[in-house]
Amino acid sequence: MKTSSTECCPVVDRKQLCETMHFNYRLNYRPESPEFNEKFANLPVGVEVKFNFVYKRCPGDLVQGDLVYTNTLLPDEKVKLFTSDRRSKFTYDTASASANRNVQSSEESMQAQQMSDTMFDFSSRDAANSSYQNSSHVDGHADAGIDILGFGGDANMSGNFNAKGSSSFARELTQHAVSKHNESVMSTRKANSISIGESISRTHAEGSSEEQYESSSREFKNPNYCHAVTFLFYQLDKVYHIDFELESISIRVYNRQSDNTRIASTPYSRSNGIGLLSTQVLATKAEFKPVSNVAVSPLLFNTAAFAFNPGITDTTLNAGAIEVVEAMVKKELVHEGLLNDDGSVSEKAKIEYGFHTSMALPTPGVMVKGCMDDCGICEPEVQRERELDLQHKHLQNELLKKQIELLEQSQEYRCCPAPVTEE
Repeated sequence: MKTSSTECCPVVDRKQLCETMHFNYRLNYRPESPEFNEKFANLPVGVEVKFNFVYKRCPGDLVQGDLVYTNTLLPDEKVKLFTSDRRSKFTYDTASASANRNVQSSEESMQAQQMSDTMFDFSSRDAANSSYQNSSHVDGHADAGIDILGFGGDANMSGNFNAKGSSSFARELTQHAVSKHNESVMSTRKANSISIGESISRTHAEGSSEEQYESSSREFKNPNYCHAVTFLFYQLDKVYHIDFELESISIRVYNRQSDNTRIASTPYSRSNGIGLLSTQVLATKAEFKPVSNVAVSPLLFNTAAFAFNPGITDTTLNAGAIEVVEAMVKKELVHEGLLNDDGSVSEKAKIEYGFHTSMALPTPGVMVKGCMDDCGICEPEVQRERELDLQHKHLQNELLKKQIELLEQSQEYRCCPAPVTEE
C-alpha cells in the first residue's frame, strides 16, 4: 500500500509582496520655444505632460505596540477579561436564534484608502474632468468606507504649465504626499480601537448567548502565594516601508479640436458611506430587497465608447508636427532637470520629488506579558510555613526513593524469579 507524499501542512513562504498605487496628474503644457509660437501658435496643437507617481508599500516585521491594558492580581486571585474592538461585530437573529461574531476589514485597507483619497484632494485639480471624485469618510467600524475601485486614479490639473511650473507642481505635490501620508497613518491609528475589560457578571440579556461570552473572555489567575502578578497587554503593530517616487513623465501631443488619443477612466461617484452589511441581513429576510451598488457608474465599464463610428471624421496631426513638438517639450524638461536625454526621469528629480519612510500600523493582535512583583506580602511566619511545607514535600520524595530501592532488592518485586536448585 502506497502512502501519499503530500505533507499535512503546506509550506508557507514568509516573503511578502509589495503593494503599489499609481497616481497620474495631467498638465496642460505650453512650450516657450519661439519656434513653437511661430509654427504652431495658430494651430489646434495641444500638449499634455503626465506625471506618474508611484506609492509603494512593503510589509515588514511585527513589533510591540502601545500598552492597551494592565491588570494586577493578588495572590490566588483570578479574573475573566473580555476583549472587543471596532473591527469585530456581534449579530443575533431572534427568528432563527442564531448568533455569530465576525471580523471585518483591516487597517491596511483603511490606510491605503485614506492615502488614495487625499492624494487628489487639493484645490488646483480640475474636478469636472478628473477620473477621481473624492468624498472620503471614516465609518464607525472603519470598514464600510472602503471602495474597491477607489485606489489611485487620474487627475487633470487646471491652468497651463511650462517647464518651471511643472517642476514647481511636482515639488508641491511631493510635500502634499508627505503630509497626507502622515495624516493617513494618524487617522488609521485614531480609528483603530481595542478594549480589554473585566467581566463582572454573567447575566445575559436577549441578544446574547453563553457561547458568545465564553468565546470572548479569557481567565487569568495568579498562582503565587505571596507575590502579586501584573499582566501587561500590548497591541501588536506591523511595520511597513514606504517609497514614493516619480516613475515617469510622458509627453502627448494631440489635436485640441478632437482629442481621441487620451485614455482615462470614466469619472464615477464615491460611496456615500450608507449601506447594508450582509452579516446583518439574512437570506431568509423577505422584507429586505436586493440592493444594487449604485456608487459605481455603469459608464466605467462602457465598452461602446471605444467602438469605431464611421460617421465621425477627425482631423489628425501629421507625424512630423508631433515629433517636432515632442522634441521641443522634451528639451525644455531636460533643461529643467526633470528628464534625461533618453526620456527617463533624472536621478535628481527622483530624489527631489520622492520620499522614503517607514510606518507602523496597529493589528488586531494582542500580546500579553506577565510580571511578578518583587515585594512579598506574606508575614515571616507565613513565609516560614511555606518553607517547612516545601521541606516536608522534599522529605516525602526522598522517602519514596528509599522505598523504591528496597523494593527492587526484594525477591518478590523482581521481574524474574531466582532459579530453583535441585537437591
